[in-house]
Amino acid sequence: MSDFLSAMPPLCWVGLACVIVAIIGGGLEILGVKVPVISSRPRQALLAALGVVLILTCILGGRGGCAQIAGNWQVRTIDGKDQKDANGNWSGTVFTFSQDEGKCDGVGTPYGFSFHLSGNVFSGSGSGTWGTCDSDVSWTGMVDHDQKTMRIKTHFKKSCFPDQDLILVRQ
Repeated sequence: MSDFLSAMPPLCWVGLACVIVAIIGGGLEILGVKVPVISSRPRQALLAALGVVLILTCILGGRGGCAQIAGNWQVRTIDGKDQKDANGNWSGTVFTFSQDEGKCDGVGTPYGFSFHLSGNVFSGSGSGTWGTCDSDVSWTGMVDHDQKTMRIKTHFKKSCFPDQDLILVRQ
């Protein structure tokens, strides 16, 4: 979860702060900035609405609909461990994403899974054989705002492998 939070662009954090301040009603200090008490309910509602708009703008991307992730991505860490030390089934794997310019859908190999991006939020699915295991797998994750790091959580429908958190870096 902390990987997903660290991937959030500043716009998301500002939106989240607006919502929190609106809920609490002000009268607090955030990162050295004092927020006065907001006694007007309409102002609280407007602040919350602004926060939601900022968060949605952040999540849905503001740059043409989705992140562009075409190219090669190397698995860097598996469940927080360097891929060289993790002994995971993804160790040393390079994913190649094919995506038409401006399109939010595409295909990733070597496992031939399909994916969809909504802003920077990633989801996908596929099926295949991993070692001796035939299983469907689903993927969720987020592409960092600089589009150089991708964080993916895997979920195998059969219990061949545990769910894993992967961090990929653009090659």
